[in-house]
Amino acid sequence: MQNLGDLEVARKGFHPDFEILLCRDGQMSKLSIKDWMERVEQRQANPLSTPPNITGKFLEVEITGTEALVKLELHRDRQRIFTDYISLYKFEDGWKMVSKVYYQH
Repeated sequence: MQNLGDLEVARKGFHPDFEILLCRDGQMSKLSIKDWMERVEQRQANPLSTPPNITGKFLEVEITGTEALVKLELHRDRQRIFTDYISLYKFEDGWKMVSKVYYQH
């Protein structure tokens, strides 16, 4: 998604109740998958002249039964920009991301 990927394919990996939990200046807020996807769609509709080259690096994947936690670093042009912590559950139709917290470097 960061590199203007296929949103229809990406949506399949998210549970409809997925939320990003944000903490800014000690204040908590939430961003739904619907609102986040709308932001991504807006970026795709108005792309930068040169899209950034975003890469991901999986640091940890922990699975216990039907629950998993992924620690992922995102890099823009080889510089670390985010560390994501993504929670997943396994449903009848497969693994779905259900929440995310992150740190912006």
